[in-house]
Amino acid sequence: MDGKTKSVYVFESSGCIRRKLDAKKIIVYLSKNGYQIVDKPSEADVIVFVGCGVTTEFAEYSLNLVKKFQQYNAELIVAGCIPAIEEERLNKIFSGKRISTKDLDKIDELFPGNKIKFRDVDDQNCYYDYRYVDPTLGFIFTVFDKINSFKIRNYLGAFSYKTIMREKNVFVIRVGWGCLNNCAFCATKKAVGSLLSKPVNECVREFKRGLEEGCKYFILTADDTGAYGLDIKTSLFSLLYEVTKFSGDYEVFVVNLNPRWVVKYVGELESLPQRQRRRITHFEIPIQSGSERVLKLMNRFHDVSRIKDSLRRLRGLFPGSVVETNVMLGFPTESDDDFRDTLNFLDEVKFDYGYIMEFQSRPRTAAESIYPKVTRQENLRRLRYAKKYLRKVGYRVMGRPVWHFGSSKALFLNFSYNSSGKK
Repeated sequence: MDGKTKSVYVFESSGCIRRKLDAKKIIVYLSKNGYQIVDKPSEADVIVFVGCGVTTEFAEYSLNLVKKFQQYNAELIVAGCIPAIEEERLNKIFSGKRISTKDLDKIDELFPGNKIKFRDVDDQNCYYDYRYVDPTLGFIFTVFDKINSFKIRNYLGAFSYKTIMREKNVFVIRVGWGCLNNCAFCATKKAVGSLLSKPVNECVREFKRGLEEGCKYFILTADDTGAYGLDIKTSLFSLLYEVTKFSGDYEVFVVNLNPRWVVKYVGELESLPQRQRRRITHFEIPIQSGSERVLKLMNRFHDVSRIKDSLRRLRGLFPGSVVETNVMLGFPTESDDDFRDTLNFLDEVKFDYGYIMEFQSRPRTAAESIYPKVTRQENLRRLRYAKKYLRKVGYRVMGRPVWHFGSSKALFLNFSYNSSGKK
């Protein structure tokens, strides 16, 4: 790359915490090496686009942005998960430089004149405040975001993970990269690779810095948070023990925690002193399904009885904590009975918040070749049934508008449990 290039526009297209941290680190890396970060792609010599392919709609959005960014008089670099997940489709529209998430440390090869290396830049703990590509669209999306924020707070409450993430005193600690799971529906594993945990002392150092900066909410996240430490002879439990030893007014959130790790560690969590347990106030645990048959097809931990028991024990250990989940609707071959098992699971466990999202087949995943697929019409029928069922058992619900049915957007339903029984 031309060493005279000085202006760079960085844009990230997903809702993923970790890719947002990647984008922020890229910005800091380039800034430290003398590049000017600009707010508009029209002002840039180089555009770095961090694209997402976790779902069909995110992939479509990312690929459309690749087309749009090529219209500017700038060199485009496509980063994030989209190069690995949608390699074939990306090749049809873009022949330039790209770098996948798991290879991000090799970004120095795209900026050979840089003296400060990417690996020598600290991992980031907050996001970049993005400007939209188009000013008019930016205004529309800003208004929409404010409306959506109000709806999330109104329907899901002030303590939902989605609500808290919009607060200014949030400090995110990425505890690792990569994933040990091989879920049949997931294409992201191709982009993030296998497990690489951040050393405990680095996580603790970041945590202390967050405390010194006056942050209150600490989000521990990774592509596979529960697997933390298994590659460096430690564990998530050990990390939680270390970060909750500090005094102060703060709360720890553990997100993206596969149920298999709850089953593994709930016994150890019982030995955590109560004063430390009180500081862990939030768990995000995606169950995906309440059907053992479907979970087995998903290649996930499928002993539903043990998952339920572990979640009940977790509730007992952390009685004031918030537990969120997410559920997949219409995984291939899912029957009405399978989906009822999932709804019964939600009824029994009473998650504080969560969402149901329609399955979307992703390229080169095991689920892509599992048949029969569940039709959109059937998924819509089940989602309508789910709304009635969840309201009946004490949940509040908020879904996407009906007009999404004719689009590529997944059917979607937020829910929150109302312990007072109000609907």
